[in-house]
Amino acid sequence: MRKNIKTYEKVQAEGLNQKQLILLCYNGIIRFLNGAKEALEDNKNLDAHNSLDKARKIVFHLLSTLNFEAGGEIAEKLRVLYVFLIEKITEANMKKDSEIVDEIIPIVATVQEGWEGIELSDSSIPKEKKGIVGDMSGKLSITV
Repeated sequence: MRKNIKTYEKVQAEGLNQKQLILLCYNGIIRFLNGAKEALEDNKNLDAHNSLDKARKIVFHLLSTLNFEAGGEIAEKLRVLYVFLIEKITEANMKKDSEIVDEIIPIVATVQEGWEGIELSDSSIPKEKKGIVGDMSGKLSITV
């Protein structure tokens, strides 16, 4: 059954554009942070650890796919944000502190909203600068 779910998720992800894949990552981060918060409040430390570790791995993936050549200042600002999030998630996991998780969730949600608001069809953006450069398996950045 689990193999069928993984196959479905892979097929679903293959049909998404880069913006949708990034949003999928942010959805996952928020879902795992909420799961960790709930687990911490219920003193289920192993479940909290697993959820925080999954959230951290997604953020690390986003960090590792940044394209600094194409993304420039935006990529650098995202790098700083992702490093901060990894540190805070690690701290929350070490301290088993749901208040730290509470601090992280709105930050991730705000960045997610920013990605949702990006319109790649804006005529004020030159054609050669429009789009998301790279892919989730290699380098990724947004140039607007």
